[in-house]
Amino acid sequence: MLKKLLEFILPARSSFVIEEIDPIRNVVVLEDKQFGIRAEVNIGPKELREAKIAGPYCVALHYKDGTSKKTRFMK
Repeated sequence: MLKKLLEFILPARSSFVIEEIDPIRNVVVLEDKQFGIRAEVNIGPKELREAKIAGPYCVALHYKDGTSKKTRFMK
């Protein structure tokens, strides 16, 4: 509950947005609209329900089986 409140008050700051989720190539495509940089994050073998930006250079992947994973990109 507190975590949700903090996310609402202080949202994650990132210049990247989720451009598309490609189930055929099994990747989430992210793009920095300001600089035109694109990055791809591998989804993995599970079926993806949702992807959200979780912070600078970090994306949260939520799967249909109820599990979640945070993955860093642009290392």
